[in-house]
Amino acid sequence: MERMDSRCISALLMGLSYSWWMAKHNSHHANPNKEDADPDVHSTVLVLTPGATIRRRGFPAEISRFQRWFFLPLLCFEGLNLHVASLKMLLFTSGVRHRIVELLMIIARHSALAVFLLAYLPPGKTLAFLGVQLVVFGVMLGGAFALNHIGMPTVPRGVHLDFLRRQVLMSRNISDGPLIRFLMDGLQYQLEHHLFPIIPAPTTA
Repeated sequence: MERMDSRCISALLMGLSYSWWMAKHNSHHANPNKEDADPDVHSTVLVLTPGATIRRRGFPAEISRFQRWFFLPLLCFEGLNLHVASLKMLLFTSGVRHRIVELLMIIARHSALAVFLLAYLPPGKTLAFLGVQLVVFGVMLGGAFALNHIGMPTVPRGVHLDFLRRQVLMSRNISDGPLIRFLMDGLQYQLEHHLFPIIPAPTTA
């Protein structure tokens, strides 16, 4: 029942597949900041590990030298990227449980939101509203990961660490205040979140 609740919240409120999110989230928690194992450090645009730096050649390698300047603008597209990745898994990956249920809920969510907005706004402003919503979503979610993991040690291919080192050395907690506490809702305590992942993030304080 709890998973169905989570499935409904993910699909109907966020427009994302719960199955996709759990697969991505569990892979990250199993191997945080590990090359070829953590999906959150696999990027075709950004260079997030030393191994990725070595493998880049030509124009992509030159561009990566300036990635600190376009990192924030790229986060504006992360919301759209997550929605596309979620749908790709539901449509093209075999063995996904509740595939049809999640697809129907996501379609219903997007359709209902579009109809609601079009009832009050002209098409141009509706598209602008959806664009701003995706930008805010991408910046907040991608920003949380960036603060918690980017810049921390990475694990090369073939290197195995024990659970404690794997979770603690690759994550950082964020010094919080009222604003950070509100925006991150417990994810500023990333060490606790990685050590005790089944505990709801807001209760880790």
